[in-house]
Amino acid sequence: MEQANFTFTIFTPAYKCEKTIYRVWESLKVQTYRDFEWIIVDDASPDNLQDVITLLKKEDSDFPITSFRHDVNRGKHVAWNLALKHARGKFFIPADADDSFIPKTLETFVNLWKNISDSERKKYSGINVLCKDPFTNKLVGNEFPNAPLITNNLELKYKYKIKGEKWGMVRTDVLKKFPYPELESNRGSYVLSYAWFSIANAGYKVMCHNVALRNYYTDSSESIIQKSKINPKNSSKTLYHYLLWHINTNFIFMLKSGNVKLFLKDILNVYRNGWLEDNSTYTTLKSIDNIWLKLIMLPLIPACFILYYVTYRKYK
Repeated sequence: MEQANFTFTIFTPAYKCEKTIYRVWESLKVQTYRDFEWIIVDDASPDNLQDVITLLKKEDSDFPITSFRHDVNRGKHVAWNLALKHARGKFFIPADADDSFIPKTLETFVNLWKNISDSERKKYSGINVLCKDPFTNKLVGNEFPNAPLITNNLELKYKYKIKGEKWGMVRTDVLKKFPYPELESNRGSYVLSYAWFSIANAGYKVMCHNVALRNYYTDSSESIIQKSKINPKNSSKTLYHYLLWHINTNFIFMLKSGNVKLFLKDILNVYRNGWLEDNSTYTTLKSIDNIWLKLIMLPLIPACFILYYVTYRKYK
C-alpha cells in the first residue's frame, strides 16, 4: 500500500447542506479513534455552506479539515475524484453531508480490519457494514446472509440480492486505481457502483459485517428519496455511459448469477437512457461488444420502447 499520513480520510461531498453538515462534524468530534482527516468538497452549493465550513475550521479540533469548492455543480463523482486525489488516509470513508455515525465507528473499522490476517489483507479492498434509520432505529434494507461474509460488490447485488443503503471503508490505494469518468457536458453524478464493480472485477474481496454504524437520514431535500422525483433526463447521459460499460463488462457474471430481473432492468435502462439522449437503437446495439448480448437485447426492443413511451416520453 501507499504511505499514508492518517489511518482514515473522511470525505464529505457537500451541496445544499448548511443545516445538516453539523451531523458529520459532531460525529467526528466524538470518535474514540482519532487518527483521521476530514475532506469537504463544496460542489458549488448555493446556500451559506462556505460560511459554515469556515466556522467549523475555526473550531478547536485535533483533526485537520481540508475543503475545496467547485465554481459550478459537477456532481458527486467529480467531488469524489478530487478528494481521492488529496486523500492522505490509508482508508477512505465517504460520509454524506446529511449523515451521522456512532462514536465507535472508526475504532470498529480498525478492529474488524485487524481480524483479517496480515497475509490476507492485500486481497481485500475493505469492510462493508449496515446503515440504520436514526428515527426508527431499524435497518435500511436487509442484512448480509451471514457474517462475516467474504464476497465482492457484484455478488452482493446479483447473487445475494442485498438491498438498501450499505456503507464501509475502502483502501485508498485500491480506490485510486478506479477514478470515475468525468464526461463533457455532464449532467448528474456518475453511478457510484462503477468503482465498486471495478474493484470486484480486479479480484479484490470485501468483508461484510452485520453491524450498523451509519445513521442514514431521508429528511434532507437532497436525499436519494427526494432526488427520485427529478427529471430522469438530468442524469441520462452519465447513466447511459455507465450502463453500457456495466453490461459490456459484467454480462457473463450477471447471467451466471441467475438474477434475470436485475439483468433485464439493466437492459431496459440502457435503451431508456439512450433514447432520452436521442441515441438511436442502432447506436446502442452497436455499442454492445458481445454478439450473444446483442441477440438477447434485440427482441426486448418493443417492450422496452412501450415502457419508455408510457413513463418517460414526457421528458423529451
